[in-house]
Amino acid sequence: TCSYENITQTSVKFMANIEDNLGENIFECGFCWSKSNNPTINDYHLTADYRSFFYFSSEIYCLDPGTTYYFRAYTKSRAGVAYSFTETFTTKE
Repeated sequence: TCSYENITQTSVKFMANIEDNLGENIFECGFCWSKSNNPTINDYHLTADYRSFFYFSSEIYCLDPGTTYYFRAYTKSRAGVAYSFTETFTTKE
């Protein structure tokens, strides 16, 4: 699951919980975002700043004011890249 908080004109904090790792050893987790739907790690992405077992978070800066963004969490394991559902937020004017 993925959520956000602390939206400003140019920043946001993303948070995610890994509900099931399907027995895989996750070696990287983070967030990806873009101005179009279904962002991937080929768009803007950032490895999590903070990670605690099944929870991780990051703060994103340098966003455009008054802009709608799409984002989702991702994890990497030997099986490949897995993504959460896509969510949206709009930065403040």
